[in-house]
Amino acid sequence: MLLLVNGEPAVWACRTAGIFNVTCTLAGENALPGWLIPELHRLAVTRVIGPPDCDDTGRASAGKLRDRLRDSGITLTCPALPLRTAPKRMLTTCGC
Repeated sequence: MLLLVNGEPAVWACRTAGIFNVTCTLAGENALPGWLIPELHRLAVTRVIGPPDCDDTGRASAGKLRDRLRDSGITLTCPALPLRTAPKRMLTTCGC
């Protein structure tokens, strides 16, 4: 299982919280690099958890990731945080 987040600050936050199987692509939310799926296969990843930002860019990114992983043999889960309980200063996520 790999947690795929949208940027370096999210990676740092996860690692600080003790979550070490986390990465980002460094390509930004709008781009999924061509090497991503082959690299996930090389690392024997069978499940990706990708919590998208709850904005148009985040939803579009989650949709692209879902489409790219569809026939890869890798399962995608896009968890959602309950928006009503998240503080305004906190980035919130929604499922894909």
